Amino acid sequence: MPRRVYLCPPDHYQITYSINEWMDVNQPVNPALAHEQWETLRAAYHHLGVEVRLLDPEPGLPELTFPGDSIFLFNQHAVRSRFRHREREPEVEPMARRFAARGYTLHTLPDGQHFEGNAETIYWNGQLMGGCGIRSDCEVFTYLSQLLDVKAHAFTLCPPYFHFDVAFAPVSHDTALYYPGAFTPDAVERLRRLCPNLIVVEEAEARVLACNSVTVNGTVVMSTPLAPHTAAQLRAYGLEVVTLDLSEFRKAGGGAKCLTLEAYGGAPDF
Repeated sequence: MPRRVYLCPPDHYQITYSINEWMDVNQPVNPALAHEQWETLRAAYHHLGVEVRLLDPEPGLPELTFPGDSIFLFNQHAVRSRFRHREREPEVEPMARRFAARGYTLHTLPDGQHFEGNAETIYWNGQLMGGCGIRSDCEVFTYLSQLLDVKAHAFTLCPPYFHFDVAFAPVSHDTALYYPGAFTPDAVERLRRLCPNLIVVEEAEARVLACNSVTVNGTVVMSTPLAPHTAAQLRAYGLEVVTLDLSEFRKAGGGAKCLTLEAYGGAPDF
């Protein structure tokens, strides 16, 4: 069965506010270039045999093109996000409606808890790996573990790395990219215990979102051509690397993984 991902075209993508260190309202999006770059990601997935399904964009929701932020999908469960920033909260219910219509069972977080969906949670080797402390609350992962009957590990992030998927990316069943400076010392220690092989990404390449990558069938789809050292390390592990220029999306702090919503639950074919 092919990998299935959801993408949302950047029809309304723009920078109208600043809620992370990559965003600058004085650095506007080039809409034509954003569409062109987004199409390269869609084409890369098609080339790798991934089933791509499209989600309709919606006016007034400029970051809906990062569809994984507003929902977490696992088997037939869909957990609504609750954003830390009010600017993004309007994305939640439109995304929930899209997946309710697809037959998913919707879940709402316990009162007062914040969680930013697939951006914070990656399913890897039969367990959930998640980031917390900036956008999401660490106790959310206890809730997810109980709800979904799967073991979960939460790792505390350090600014400016606001989401787990900008600092960590599995690339095979036993290897992952990560930037140690994005995590507290305790989180780094636990990551090292849990992950047999960790490829360290240097700070300059982490800043251009080298970790915001997706791996399919031994090929790592990277968000930037500006991380040659990371790419070389991946190739040394025997992996293929496709480097995309997704710089228009980096203006919002996003790349390939941020643009991709995957329904977890099966075993990803690395």
